[in-house]
Amino acid sequence: MSTLRDAMSNAALGWVKPELDETLRQVRNEVEYYAEDPADGSRMRFCAGYLHQVQGTLRMVELYAPAMVAEEMEQLANAIGAGEVPDRDEACATLMRGSVLLPDYLERLQNGHRDIPIVLLPLLNDIRAARGAPGINESVLFAFAPDSATATEAELDHARGSLSGRNRELLDTVGNAVKEELLRIKDALDLHLRTGGEPAQLQTQVDELGAVADTLGMMGLGVARGVVVQQRDALRGVVSGEQQIDETLLLDIAGALLYVDASLDDQVAHLGAGGSGEDDPSAAEGRRTVEILAHEAIANFAAAREHFVAFIETNWNHQQLHEVPRLLGEVAGALRMLDLATPADYLQGVRQYISVELIGRQRVPSGRQLDTLADAMASLEYYLEALRERRQGREDILDITRTSLETLRYWPLPDENAVPTDASAEALPVAPEHVELTGWDAPVATPVEIAVTPAAPAPGNVPPPSLPDITFEPLPAAA
Repeated sequence: MSTLRDAMSNAALGWVKPELDETLRQVRNEVEYYAEDPADGSRMRFCAGYLHQVQGTLRMVELYAPAMVAEEMEQLANAIGAGEVPDRDEACATLMRGSVLLPDYLERLQNGHRDIPIVLLPLLNDIRAARGAPGINESVLFAFAPDSATATEAELDHARGSLSGRNRELLDTVGNAVKEELLRIKDALDLHLRTGGEPAQLQTQVDELGAVADTLGMMGLGVARGVVVQQRDALRGVVSGEQQIDETLLLDIAGALLYVDASLDDQVAHLGAGGSGEDDPSAAEGRRTVEILAHEAIANFAAAREHFVAFIETNWNHQQLHEVPRLLGEVAGALRMLDLATPADYLQGVRQYISVELIGRQRVPSGRQLDTLADAMASLEYYLEALRERRQGREDILDITRTSLETLRYWPLPDENAVPTDASAEALPVAPEHVELTGWDAPVATPVEIAVTPAAPAPGNVPPPSLPDITFEPLPAAA
C-alpha cells in the first residue's frame, strides 16, 4: 500500500510542483528584500503568507514531512518579522536555505524516489533553532512514513544528497550573481581608492558584502563565506571610524574578493558534481580553496616578474612597475584570507619597498639590491608553490624572505613616510657588476643568460647605467 500511496503522491506532486517552485522563489525574493531593508516588516508577512500556501499544497498531496518543513519556515518568518529571533541575519540565511533545499527534496520525489522524512530532521532543527525553539526527535518524522525506517543506506545517501544544495542549475545561477556582485563591490573600492572619498560612503559596500556572505553560506561554501565576512567586518570598522582607512587595507579587501571570485566557478562545479566523497566537506572545500588561491597568486607573481623584466629592458623606466604593487597587494589579500599572516606581512615588505623606493623615490637599484629583492620575491613564490602542493617544510622557505627584507631595511616593516636606515646608501646608479638573481624563475633547470641592450639616452639626459647579464638560477629545495 505504501508503494501505491507514494506513486499517487508523486503523480499529484507533478501537477503542483511548478506552482510550488514559483511560490518558493517568491519566498527567496522576500527574504532578499527584507535583508536589504529590515525596517520593511511587510516583507516577512508576505514571506509567511507564501509559506502558508506551500504548506497547504503539500498537505493536499499528502507530503506531510515536507509540509512540516514549510510550517516551521512560516513560523520562522513570523518570528523574524516580530523581532523574536536571537540572530536576525542567521535566521534570514536559514530561511533562505530552507527555501532552496525544499524544492530539491521535492524534485527527488517527483523523479520517483520514495519519501524518507528522517533526512529532513537536520533542516527542521536548524529552522527551529533559528527562532530559539528546541529540536524535535526523529520519532516525530517516523510517524509520517513508518516504512522509511527500512530504507537502505543507498536510499538514505540519495535522500541526503537532495538536501545538500547540489542543484547545479540553481548553483550556477546564484554563483554568477555572486560573481557579478563581487565585481561591482571591487570596482567601487577601486574607485574609492582613486578618488579618496569619505569612509561613510563605503556603507553600501558593507551591506552588499553581508548579502554576499549570506548567499555563500546558503550554498554551503563556508570558507568563502568566512572570507567575505572578514572583509565586511574590516570595511565596517572603516565606516565606523574604528579603523584607519589606507591603501593597503583596501587592496587587501579587494584582493580577497578577487580570489573568492576566481575560486567560485571551481567550487560551484565541485558542489554540482556532488563533492569528492570526502568525510568532511568543509575540510575539502578548504583544501580546494588553498589550491585555487595559491595558483592565482602564482599567476600574479608571474605578471609582476614580467613588469620587472620590462623595467630592466627599458633602462629603469619606473612606469613599468606601476602595476606591481596592485598585483602583490592582491596576493597579500589571498594570504590573509587563508590566515597566513606572516607571509602576507613579508609580502607587504616587498610591496612597500617597491612602492616607496623604486616608484615613489624613482631610485635605480644596484645589482646587489636587485639580487636581494629577487631572492625575497622568489622565496615567496616558492612558498606559494609549496602551499598549493601541500609540501612539508614550506615555512623554512620564508627564512630567505625575511633575511632579504632585513638586508633591504624593510623588515621589520618601516613607516611608509619614514626613510629606512641606510635606505639612501645605494640610491644612485652604480657601476655594472655581475648579478645572479637566484630563485627568480624556478622552472629553469640551467642558468639562462638574458642580454640587456641599453637604449640610447634622450638628448640632454644623463645616460642610465648599463646592466650586466643577469643569471636566473633556482633556489635549493627546502629541507
